[in-house]
Amino acid sequence: MLNQYRLIACLFSLGVFGGSIVHAIPPLCKSTLSILDPVLGRVYVPRGDGVADDTQAIQNAMDYSVCIKGANGITCSKPCPPPGKVVFPAPPKGYLVASLNIHPGQTLVGPGMRVATLVGNGKGVLINALSAPFFSLEGINLFNKNFPAVKIDKSSNFNISQSYIVSDGRSVGGVNGIEITDSYRGIIERSMIGQIGAGWAISAMNNSNSLSILANTISGGSGGNGIDVGQSQSVRIRENTMECDYGYAIRAGGNAQGSGRVFGLNLIGNYIEQATRPLGLGEMYEVGGAVITGNYIANNFNPITKYMHKEFGIALGRVTNATITGNTYAGERENGTGVALHPFIKFFFVPDSMRRVDVPEYINGSDISNNTVSDVSEDYVFVGFTPAQSDNLTKINKVSVLFSPRLAH
Repeated sequence: MLNQYRLIACLFSLGVFGGSIVHAIPPLCKSTLSILDPVLGRVYVPRGDGVADDTQAIQNAMDYSVCIKGANGITCSKPCPPPGKVVFPAPPKGYLVASLNIHPGQTLVGPGMRVATLVGNGKGVLINALSAPFFSLEGINLFNKNFPAVKIDKSSNFNISQSYIVSDGRSVGGVNGIEITDSYRGIIERSMIGQIGAGWAISAMNNSNSLSILANTISGGSGGNGIDVGQSQSVRIRENTMECDYGYAIRAGGNAQGSGRVFGLNLIGNYIEQATRPLGLGEMYEVGGAVITGNYIANNFNPITKYMHKEFGIALGRVTNATITGNTYAGERENGTGVALHPFIKFFFVPDSMRRVDVPEYINGSDISNNTVSDVSEDYVFVGFTPAQSDNLTKINKVSVLFSPRLAH
């Protein structure tokens, strides 16, 4: 009989017979959590109407999934499972937010890159990944203004895939779509990345090492640029489709804040069109050991803007031990002349005062060979190169110069 009384008392304490203690027991954490899950309470519920501020509601869900108590006072029970997925159902118009902080190991899963998901209100970075290793963004659509859409700092082993990420910086002079600093072993793949304004779709600076940017569509937008790499090593940019109307498609060793020497850069199999400056290496800082091969550069006329992209195909400044082979540069007739007057490769001298390092070489130990150039005047295949500016240049030869029959006069 005593045991029966003890059982009844235990059931009351658990709330089986109307006890209240059960309401103080936090629910279990979930490895996959929807931002609309009832467990999050009804104080902060994201509306997704593009008008109401959903910042706190969504941050609560992101915090809850890693056992952090949110502004609504709700937390889940511990021990907390490994960080899982926070799922964003398709909103009516988009979840309007100011800025969100992603946690280490956390994955944000959207309804697909074509569905507007998180819309920034222009008051901060949309997704902040600060010291957040192993985070992921999957199938999510992010659009911000005035600030980067994604900022990654001191984070490693991150992954961004099948997502749409764009930032509009026209009103502030330009911002970056994805901004990476002091982070390594990250992958950005199969996504649409862009910016509108004078910034960069992707900026990787200050020890952004072992990055892979693979099979993306990258746009510099109106007046903007594609990918900027500085003070980094082992960066792979492969099989991307790029269009940057008035800027660089890819730049390494440029003059951006946080830039510096770049080593082990791989530019392989990219398709680049309608870019004023498709590839620029060593504008200010040394770029060493770059492999540039299998790229197709269509430096052509834009029928919409009526703008002729005509500066160069590849610009080389302070470059050492580069391999530039097997690329195709398709020029475009210029001003009715029948051939383009912009060069496949332009060499430019970097003054000692601009190098910030006291090293005299100009272009050293490099192999520029077996490239195909079409519709470019033979006098303009290479511009600015003289032996006096070269130290131990391995070879610069075997360039096939072709002319399309449609341009024959």
